[in-house]
Amino acid sequence: MAKNTIHSIEEAVEDWCKHQFESPSDYYTKTQSISVFIESRREDGVSH
Repeated sequence: MAKNTIHSIEEAVEDWCKHQFESPSDYYTKTQSISVFIESRREDGVSH
């Protein structure tokens, strides 16, 4: 089995995107929190 085998399309897209952002810019994956404020509002179920 090859070392760099991609197990899903999602992983392939995520890897491609990471390579596009190989600069000093920050990027976030779907499991990372971007803002404590946003997370707290989401958990409270508040929407405007």
